Amino acid sequence: MIINGQITGLEENFIFVKNNNITYEIETPNTAFFEVGKEYDVFCRFFLKEDTMRIFGFIDRINLLVFNTLNNITGIGPKISLNILRMLTINEIFSSVKNNDNSIFLNIPLVNESTSIQIVSKLKKILHKCEDKIDPLLFTNFTLIKNILKSIGYQEKDITNIYTLLIPSMSIEENIKIAIKGMKNG
Repeated sequence: MIINGQITGLEENFIFVKNNNITYEIETPNTAFFEVGKEYDVFCRFFLKEDTMRIFGFIDRINLLVFNTLNNITGIGPKISLNILRMLTINEIFSSVKNNDNSIFLNIPLVNESTSIQIVSKLKKILHKCEDKIDPLLFTNFTLIKNILKSIGYQEKDITNIYTLLIPSMSIEENIKIAIKGMKNG
């Protein structure tokens, strides 16, 4: 499901999207991708349990596809899936998958060796759907972004912490805006 609308508010891990006079509270791995007052297509997954309704939203289809794939792994639910997407970039995830390296997932709370192996196995099955959208130059772009931010006065330690905010499908200029916003908020 895609909800198109204007961002009316941001809270930690939540965005508020107004569409046709209805405001949706959407849980997201990173609010720094969104800006209040701007309109976005938010790629969503709706969950309904006995006593709760939750909408999880993502900046692009790749993040939604990864979330859905992770969420279907035994022992991983929405909470762990979101944590993975909060702590790792799409490039880091798929780089590990390509290299058959499950160790990066062991840094995620509640992910053990067995689950990390399952993650790599399941994500391998969707890698072909995403490869053309994953920017192999993001790491190079990060160096460029880092140098630009340093040249305008930001400290190295602050810059390094925003790496997970960068979005491969966005331009360097858009990623610089995201990085600056992330450093101001974080």
